[in-house]
Amino acid sequence: MQLMVQSQAAEKNRLLEALASAEQAQIGAHLEPVCLHAHEVLAYPDEPLAHVYFPCDAVVTLLVPMEDGLPGATGCTLSISAVRAG
Repeated sequence: MQLMVQSQAAEKNRLLEALASAEQAQIGAHLEPVCLHAHEVLAYPDEPLAHVYFPCDAVVTLLVPMEDGLPGATGCTLSISAVRAG
């Protein structure tokens, strides 16, 4: 099962796909599929990260608090899915 998750993630994520097979195998041992929902917050400023996400088939926007306190999108959108390491 873990090899299938690793293989599917590498096929759908360009960062994982670019890794050598040995590196994919090392990381793949720690991957697990997750279902993310609209408006789900993956990380908060000044808090340690609980997981690392490897995007596959959705969209994530990075919001940065502006000087006026309102959130501003950085202009970065990433393709994301259901695979994370952590």
